[in-house]
Amino acid sequence: MRVYFQDDNGNVAGGFFVHFQQTPSYWVRYCSTSYKPLPDNLPKEQNKLWRIKRTDKGLKVTCNGVTVVDEVLSEQLCGYSDWRSYWSREISQFYFHTYDTASISYRITEITLPGFTLAEGGSGALTCSVSDFSSPPDSITWYKGDSRIRVDTGSPTSSVLELDSVSPSDASSYFCDVSIDGNVMRASTQVVVVGLTVTPP
Repeated sequence: MRVYFQDDNGNVAGGFFVHFQQTPSYWVRYCSTSYKPLPDNLPKEQNKLWRIKRTDKGLKVTCNGVTVVDEVLSEQLCGYSDWRSYWSREISQFYFHTYDTASISYRITEITLPGFTLAEGGSGALTCSVSDFSSPPDSITWYKGDSRIRVDTGSPTSSVLELDSVSPSDASSYFCDVSIDGNVMRASTQVVVVGLTVTPP
């Protein structure tokens, strides 16, 4: 897996590489002079979700919620003599190497879809938001239970499903499927509808 950081002018300003071999190891571009082994607490699951946070001072990487790299870059740590000129640049995006074989599970960090408890007759909205993606989604598809109810296309990074004049039939599981490059990730939530209580005079 090779992730590059890029500034507004398209210049590479650092990167984070991982080799998945018998001993998984990592390399920090414009800092490391050789690969270093990842810690023993690297999650063992086959599917791994990575979160990479890059600042002008260092790099923090988590895998399935476990911190595996947390380094403050310094003259002592970096063997690359000109490392500071690269890591001090403002970053506008990151991208994967053209021959990288990492699946979409590496590319999207988080899909959020909060649920609601709604009063009968009221209204509400479900928002499906995608964050920390390497390229915009191709589409976001909404499902109520097993029924597809809407597809948003045109590189959406969020989608809103409005629920008006809520009735008990709106109570259900809802899903949003985010599609990128033919791969799909799903988030789910539950909508609960409660009846109105009438207090006698």
